[in-house]
Amino acid sequence: YALHCYPAILDTIPQDTVPPIVFLDFTAMASNSHDVYMPVTFRSTQPIDSIYQPGVHLAIKNDTLWDELEAPLLVRAVETRPLTYKMDYDWDFGATYCITIDSASVYGMYGNWNKPLKTEFTVKKEEDYSNLYFNISGIADSLSVVVELLSSSDVPVGVKPVIDGVAEFLYLASGNYYARAFIDSNKNGEWDTGNIALNIQPEEVYYYPKKINVKKNWDIEQSWDLYSLPIDVQKPLDIKKNKPKLKRGEQRRQTS
Repeated sequence: YALHCYPAILDTIPQDTVPPIVFLDFTAMASNSHDVYMPVTFRSTQPIDSIYQPGVHLAIKNDTLWDELEAPLLVRAVETRPLTYKMDYDWDFGATYCITIDSASVYGMYGNWNKPLKTEFTVKKEEDYSNLYFNISGIADSLSVVVELLSSSDVPVGVKPVIDGVAEFLYLASGNYYARAFIDSNKNGEWDTGNIALNIQPEEVYYYPKKINVKKNWDIEQSWDLYSLPIDVQKPLDIKKNKPKLKRGEQRRQTS
């Protein structure tokens, strides 16, 4: 307190006895071209003790001015990742936003606080996206089916239940995708591996046998009979981890 009220006292104290302030590094991970369905994420250098919500501000650009919006809460992105937080909001297509966080609004577990933070980003336009619809057949209506959209690395990038025979994936970026479906026997929305002790089998999995090329500003409908091919030949070769070796002069079959 004395150092703030009487700055002249600092001149009488050797500089090496004044400990430097160590700030909490709280960083926004928003890119300049933000996906309309994605929250803005923040990363911290240490676990967060508290966030002073009135110090968090959100504004939308209106011509050359900024209109203040009610900022949503900053919440932990995943319970098992205490250093990552997110801000969820119903972003407008093509709009530019600004997030500011006042100094000392984010406190860490070790007593450090943040510097002022400001980040601007623009949400992609609606015409930058595409929609993909799977019309599922070959399965009893009484069964619960979930479809996972996969990247070229066989990693899920979207999960949707089949409703009235259709699984819909909206606002997709252009690129190549694959898909698999599983019978959600216990209706928990996740694929379960089963339980040997209880004699419960893993939930059945099916792969869409082709690559799906999604183009910008394009709607795609795919008919998918889960039993049109034997299960052991459904998975596209492109996303198989263990690919069969080719014979001399042989070329791999394209899955698109």
